[in-house]
Amino acid sequence: MPTFTESFSCRVNLKLNPAGYVTSATAISCADKQFALILKSIAEASPFPILPEAYDQINNINVTISPAL
Repeated sequence: MPTFTESFSCRVNLKLNPAGYVTSATAISCADKQFALILKSIAEASPFPILPEAYDQINNINVTISPAL
């Protein structure tokens, strides 16, 4: 997991397939440097556990990432 040395807030859109793998990650509001580290973390955490009955509700989500220092 990357270590963040400064405070920031990034909004990211994630699209997931039914198996929980990220098929698309797009920065909504995020600096390139932070987004690259966030993408690395997302890739390492994938696949995300998804209940089949919840897939339609969470296959396209926006998340805000703001690490605590």
